[in-house]
Amino acid sequence: MSNHLAAETSPYLLQHAENPVEWYPWCEAAFERARTENKPIFLSIGYSTCHWCHVMAEESFEDREIADILNKYYIAIKVDREERPDIDSVYMAVCQALTGSGGWPTSIFMTPEQKPFFAGTYFPRTSRFGTMGFKELLTVIHDKWENDRSSLLHSADMIVSAVSSVHRADTRDDGSLISRAIAAYIESFDEKYGGFGDAPKFPAPHNLLFLMQQFSKHGNGFAMEMAEKTLRQMWHAFRSDDAHSRRQRLRRLMYLCIQNAGRYRERTEGPFRPSCPAGRQSKRKRSRQAHCIHCASRVHAVK
Repeated sequence: MSNHLAAETSPYLLQHAENPVEWYPWCEAAFERARTENKPIFLSIGYSTCHWCHVMAEESFEDREIADILNKYYIAIKVDREERPDIDSVYMAVCQALTGSGGWPTSIFMTPEQKPFFAGTYFPRTSRFGTMGFKELLTVIHDKWENDRSSLLHSADMIVSAVSSVHRADTRDDGSLISRAIAAYIESFDEKYGGFGDAPKFPAPHNLLFLMQQFSKHGNGFAMEMAEKTLRQMWHAFRSDDAHSRRQRLRRLMYLCIQNAGRYRERTEGPFRPSCPAGRQSKRKRSRQAHCIHCASRVHAVK
């Protein structure tokens, strides 16, 4: 039986559409139900190629026992950080402020008014290695909500106040934010294999979109080279895999190609023609556009 994610378009949300957890997308209906039933909200933020997101899904969100606890005592909301970076940035700041670090999946417990009072990232199904298990955590927070709610609400107010003050201080534009971001990408770029940082690497469409925009708007050629190198290496890695790995990687590659190509064409202007990961384009042109022969998305704006 599908939950409230079945009608969504995000690949990440659709991965959870058949979970026994009664997931909602980020919507007013979820918040209204939380207010009406006087329940806290469990917010889970991730993305489709996140390893630990998949691990937590298999261990907890596909588990009937944990799903029953979530459905009984919480309103569960699932967010794709690539679809809603605005929501992700707010609650990632909360997670970093409370735990000293961040990551995905981001796990937030909050009031029906969207005020967080507890945050973390990945939780194993049961307690191990000094980390509280997700099942136990759900029980502890439910007990606290029922018997000592005032302390949770007080914590939520203090967290909102602290994070808001930091956010206001960080919103000052000193004119160098983009330059610092570009420098960080250059420093972490893997010139041999593409991507950024050390292995394991996961596709991050927003990084490549940012680099493409810097070429389109400011003529930063190296930014475009980093994006193209990353996409080409993904394609080469796909071709060298065995059949099973190819199928897994192809789904991710198609998603990334479609996401980058579609959003790039929506957000930028000009004659620039980004390459598809295979570095080839079909000869068939339609309405001044060509199609990527690997994912059927309209990739190249043809003059």
